[in-house]
Amino acid sequence: MSKAKRDWKRLYIVRIDHKSTHCWNVRLIRKQVVVQKAFSDGVYGGKMRAYRAAQQWRDIQIERYGGPQRYFTDHKRSVFNVVGVSIAKKIKNKNTFYGWGARAQVSVGGRPVQRHKEFSILEYGYAQAYWNAVKWRHAMIGIVVPRTVTLPEPPTPVRKWLEHRSLKYK
Repeated sequence: MSKAKRDWKRLYIVRIDHKSTHCWNVRLIRKQVVVQKAFSDGVYGGKMRAYRAAQQWRDIQIERYGGPQRYFTDHKRSVFNVVGVSIAKKIKNKNTFYGWGARAQVSVGGRPVQRHKEFSILEYGYAQAYWNAVKWRHAMIGIVVPRTVTLPEPPTPVRKWLEHRSLKYK
């Protein structure tokens, strides 16, 4: 679904119609907290009344816990130790440049907006560009950088690029 056509009135609300279950389900995940509630058609006197009750409850929970944000910091499939931080490759005038890029989803006017920032390895060095990206990502999502985050080894193309330019990566 394109961003322009997304129905923000249904944010965090899904319809469940399965066998004898007919309800609207609201689910929010904030940091380590999962808030969830089902609004049954039978209990609320119909599909639309259950939907309106789900919207009202969702709005109260958003005020209580905050708007749309993602707080993932690490994941077993994350190659670079931190979710939302990755190597960015740019080719300009037949020259290749690398940097660390960071992405974060923030709430602007109650809507989720993707933010992105890159830190050049030529400008900051491999390690400092990485730490700048990690710190920026964590500042955007509003959490402290975990102590478990370590500087990853550069991938082979980046390592060769660094060696070609006589740059250190530690």
